[in-house]
Amino acid sequence: MTFGFLFDENYPHDIAALLSQQVPGIVVQMVGRQPAPPKGTSDPDLLEYADANNLCLVTFDLKTMPGHVADRILAGNRTTGVALFVRSASHGKMADDLHHIVQSYDFDDMIDRIEYLPY
Repeated sequence: MTFGFLFDENYPHDIAALLSQQVPGIVVQMVGRQPAPPKGTSDPDLLEYADANNLCLVTFDLKTMPGHVADRILAGNRTTGVALFVRSASHGKMADDLHHIVQSYDFDDMIDRIEYLPY
């Protein structure tokens, strides 16, 4: 199974566009744009949505997201992966790193995995 990405609401839209150019046909959703959840959706609900739709969540939330992932796993649920970026990474580097994930991992490799980026 292939996977796509759900970008949280704080992500610049040009990163999704860059990734779509690098990987034609990839599923990319942005929080706040249909069909993705609306802005202001809680992190646990974003993880639930991402899992239900086989999307890897892309976020800058280094402070609280790892705890939400751990809580979800301890509750017996899975995640379909989380890509955690530092804000200082360039947009091109972010798109390149996500492209690397698509090329390097199968969908199952990302289950319950947190990738701290940039590489």
